[in-house]
Amino acid sequence: MYKLITALFMLQASLATAANYELDKSHTAANFDIAHMVISTVNGHFSEIDGKFAFDESSNKFSNLKIIVGAASINTNDEKRDKHLRSGDFFDVKKFPNIIFKLKEAKVIKGKAVQIKGQFTMLGKELPIKGTLKYKGSIDAYGVDVAAFQLEGTIKRKDWGLTWNDTLDSGAILIGDDVEISVEIQAKKVK
Repeated sequence: MYKLITALFMLQASLATAANYELDKSHTAANFDIAHMVISTVNGHFSEIDGKFAFDESSNKFSNLKIIVGAASINTNDEKRDKHLRSGDFFDVKKFPNIIFKLKEAKVIKGKAVQIKGQFTMLGKELPIKGTLKYKGSIDAYGVDVAAFQLEGTIKRKDWGLTWNDTLDSGAILIGDDVEISVEIQAKKVK
C-alpha cells in the first residue's frame, strides 16, 4: 500500500510541473510525400491543424499529444487532384472530416530524434503507428514561452482503407503505398 501511495504522489508531483501547450496554427505544418508514377514524388500538406500537449522541460517528459488535421484542407498544388483526394476514392472528407494523431507519452532529448508509438486515426479507423519525435528547443518569444518539435513517421495508406490506384500504360502503378509524414510543431505555453 505504501508503494502505491508513494507512486501516486510521485506521479502527481511530476504532472504538476508539466506545462500545457497549444499548437501555433500559423507556425505548425503537416506535410506528406508519396511516390508518384514510380519515378517521382508528390508533396502535399494540410493547412488546417490544431492540437495540444503537455511538456515538462526539466524532466524532458512530453505527454498527451493530440493533433487534429482537417482532411478537406489537403493541398498538393493541383486543384483537380485535391478535389479527387477529398472524394470517396480517398479521404471521403464529408464522412471523415478529421485525421487524428495521439501520443500518450515520450521522453525527449533536445536535438535528437527518439522513437515513439502513437495512435493514428484516418477514415474512422484507428491503428498504432511508430515514428520519431525530436525536441528542437524552447524560447521566450515576446513574452510567450514557445517550444518546437518535429514528428515524423511512415504509414501504409492501404492499412486505413486508402486503396484507390491506377495502372499506367507501362504497367507501373500511379500512387505508392508508403506515405511519409512530417509535422513541424511550434506551440505556445498556455498560461
